[in-house]
Amino acid sequence: MAKKQRQSAKAPAKKHEHVIEKREGELFSYAYELNRQLVEDAASALAGDRNRNPPMIASIVILIVLVVLAASPFGDDALPLLAVLVVVEAVLWTLSARWRQLMLRKLRAAGLDCALVSEDANRFAVHVFEDELAVVPEAGGSEVRHALSALRKIKPANNQLLLVFADGYVPIPHKALSVSRFDELERFLHKKLGK
Repeated sequence: MAKKQRQSAKAPAKKHEHVIEKREGELFSYAYELNRQLVEDAASALAGDRNRNPPMIASIVILIVLVVLAASPFGDDALPLLAVLVVVEAVLWTLSARWRQLMLRKLRAAGLDCALVSEDANRFAVHVFEDELAVVPEAGGSEVRHALSALRKIKPANNQLLLVFADGYVPIPHKALSVSRFDELERFLHKKLGK
């Protein structure tokens, strides 16, 4: 005898379908959910490779100066300077190891902090126009506009692009757009950046 399958009393959970209203002059639009993974990926993109972050580069330069100065005939006379250079080297080395955490704090201070946003207000719609980009909280709230002329960098991250503006940051998750639209948006933004 075949057993009848029980159907659960619960209806399948529906994903939130968010429809973004198209605005006049809009070239691209997408929505994203601000979550911990998105912010951590953005911080990794900002921090970059540990061997290329500014404190690490300064640390290597100080280390070279330290070795050259210690090996030179003037090394015996420059013991106080060598001691200061060792302390500066240690501080820069520690700072380079924590560079990613510092970038995470920077993003959180700029408003990409999922801990400060309630679960029902963590979705944002982004509208890209010819000369500006508008970020609108879907739960209501004030719209933030960024001029595309203020776009400084486009940082590729794990599953997103991070737009670095003079006055803030805007993530573009890969899953927010189709592959072709994502590529078009990326080309458009690189053109605006001048690359």
